[in-house]
Amino acid sequence: MSARRDTSVPSQANQPEGPAAEQPLNEKHLVLGLDLGPIAAALELAPEQVRAAAELLADGNTAPFIARYRPEKTGGLDEAAITAIRERLHQSRVLEKRRTSILRALAGRGLLNDELARQIRAAQSRDELEDLYFPYRRAKRSQASTVQEKHLEPLARRLLDPEQPDEDPRAVAAAFVDAEVAAEKGVTSVDEALAGARTITAKWISEDRQTRA
Repeated sequence: MSARRDTSVPSQANQPEGPAAEQPLNEKHLVLGLDLGPIAAALELAPEQVRAAAELLADGNTAPFIARYRPEKTGGLDEAAITAIRERLHQSRVLEKRRTSILRALAGRGLLNDELARQIRAAQSRDELEDLYFPYRRAKRSQASTVQEKHLEPLARRLLDPEQPDEDPRAVAAAFVDAEVAAEKGVTSVDEALAGARTITAKWISEDRQTRA
């Protein structure tokens, strides 16, 4: 008498563990609250297929399990397609958490207006979000901040002035190391003044969104 074949569907508890094993998507309410339309469009899948896969993944099912034992729910999606959906869901969840964090931070500091809120909600990538938030971040005390306290911003602006292209930078900087005011400004040499001006200029460039883009 031949052995009877086991055709039952294994539970996720019996799935193999190890490097290839997947971790379930946590925070199910966040996953299912995402706009899945862009994911469906990017992967060229039907929205209902993405929604079904997202629900199964959010319940802790792995891509291999869903592909093999739940094809009727996903419209026959294979493991590669489900894995791609999973990756897009993770990216979208991280983006939404960062978006929420930025909105709360700005609102808490009284910096959020309608236009800024609209731009933040419309941002489609982490880079876009960070570019919008950059001017409002609480900057740590930096070298540029220390330099600015030495009153070198006027020097930096003068050196960048297009109407003064022929000025000798060292001669201009010398005014900032005058012996009578050196103690107040904290600049002890022409080289230090020029280095400080360069630091301030670099900070201005880094804070300019169009330049960084």
